[in-house]
Amino acid sequence: EKEERKYDALILASLIEKEVILPEEKLIVSDILKKRLEKDMKLEVDASVVYAKCDGYYYFCKERDLGGKDLFIDSPYNTYRFKGLPPSPISNPGIDSLRAVANPTKNEFYFYFTTKEGKAIFSKTKEEHQKKVNIFLK
Repeated sequence: EKEERKYDALILASLIEKEVILPEEKLIVSDILKKRLEKDMKLEVDASVVYAKCDGYYYFCKERDLGGKDLFIDSPYNTYRFKGLPPSPISNPGIDSLRAVANPTKNEFYFYFTTKEGKAIFSKTKEEHQKKVNIFLK
């Protein structure tokens, strides 16, 4: 069981590695994803869908932008379709992502997205999240 927890932490860190850039944002996203897992919510991690879309070749993938149909890809890595962690890491996480999983910053957020400039935007509710997506990503 201890080894399984370590592997799950590695998977979670790999998601964080591909989702956000700044170490302080990784700490917040770690807490968000852990809360989603605890509440049996879908993780909805774009990076895992890109991994599925590109058959595991994230780094070499030219199709990193997701369209609506991509969220329906039938893959255990599609965290929009399936609850829980994907079956394996999607990247080799750096030290900041590993630290974020070990010591997340507790917060009141449940949703986030990353702008084209790489800044994470956080929200407490799905409605607030959607409003911010419409402002920042449209």
